[in-house]
Amino acid sequence: MPVRVTTAPAAEPISTADAKLHLRVDAADDDALIDDLIKSARRHIEQRIWRSLIDTTLELTLECLPNGAREIFLPFGPVDSITTFAYVDTDGNGQTLNVSTDIQKSLYSEPPYIIPAYNTNWPTVRKQVAGATITYVGGYGTAGTDVPQDIIAAMYLLIGNLYEQRSDHPRVPIGSVTESTAIDALLMPYTHHDPLFMASV
Repeated sequence: MPVRVTTAPAAEPISTADAKLHLRVDAADDDALIDDLIKSARRHIEQRIWRSLIDTTLELTLECLPNGAREIFLPFGPVDSITTFAYVDTDGNGQTLNVSTDIQKSLYSEPPYIIPAYNTNWPTVRKQVAGATITYVGGYGTAGTDVPQDIIAAMYLLIGNLYEQRSDHPRVPIGSVTESTAIDALLMPYTHHDPLFMASV
């Protein structure tokens, strides 16, 4: 169930200025580094919780579609909209489903999923690499204020940890309460499912 980003988010959940305020950094010398750390923290947390933070265009490819009307789960939600649903029929011809009338959407479920329109089944697809391709927009919105505050707080902790600890050696003794423990606690409400273990076919 490969998912790739086709259009990256237009902004980051945390601005450079806000990250510098958290880090108590006044000079501009490390601005480029801090920008990189913001992106790294966002990508790391997205992979941990299987959610896009800022609206991102994603492409999910499947070798085939489920039998009947079973769900197709959409990783890296919440899903704002589905753009296209393309597939290859058994004759090898490219086809599309109408995303407004041919599918039912449960975009704010955990995780989001789609099923065929009422009383219909998924079409039969030639089993091949990218037999079906679904393009959709995943994310909480277009600005950091749209992202749950727990996730933003976890990003701040991770950015601070990455900025202060520029090596792979722990800053605190083993067994102490660490920033990682706080990050885990903040992200726990958002990690109760993992689409990797939910078969779509």
